[in-house]
Amino acid sequence: FGRYLRWLLLTLAAVALVFISNHLLLFVLGWIAISLALHQLLMFYPDRPRAALAAHKKFLLARVAEASLLTAFYLLWQQHGSAHIDTILAAYQAPAQLSLSEQIAAVLIALSALLHAGVINLGGFLLILFAPLFLQVAAAQWLVLVVAGLTTVLAALIMTTRISVKVRLAWSTSAQMGLM
Repeated sequence: FGRYLRWLLLTLAAVALVFISNHLLLFVLGWIAISLALHQLLMFYPDRPRAALAAHKKFLLARVAEASLLTAFYLLWQQHGSAHIDTILAAYQAPAQLSLSEQIAAVLIALSALLHAGVINLGGFLLILFAPLFLQVAAAQWLVLVVAGLTTVLAALIMTTRISVKVRLAWSTSAQMGLM
C-alpha cells in the first residue's frame, strides 16, 4: 500500500506542477514525471502479462509524446527567446503570419496531446493552454480533428461489441476523449 500511495502522490504532484507551471521546462518535467509515475502504477503487479503489455505500449507512446513536446517547446523557445509560457502565448493573441518553426511546434503540440495516454484530460489541457497558437495553424487543427473523429467513431463501435463491463468502460472512455 505504501508503494502504491507514493506513486499515486507523485502522479498527483506532477499533475499539479503541470497545471501551475508557467515555464516550458517545468511543464515538460511535470509531463514526464506523470508518465513515469503512471508507468509504475501500471506495473504495480509486474507478473500480470496483460498489465505489462499495456504498460509497455503506454511507455513507448509516452516517449514519442514527450519527444514531440520537447521539440515543440524548443522551437517556441528559439522563436521567442523566452521559456515563459505567458510570454510566448502573448505573441499569438492576434492573428499573425507564423514562421515554419511555429507551425511545426503547433503540430507537435497537437501530436503530443493526442499521444498522451496518462491523465485522461491532460492532452486537452495542453491544447487549451496553447490555443492561441493552435488556432492559427490549420494543419494542427486538422490533425486533431481527424484523429479525434476516428477515435470517437471507432472506439464507440468497438465498445458495442464487448461483453465485459470493464472493457466497455475503457472503450467508452476512449470514445469520450476523442469527442472531447
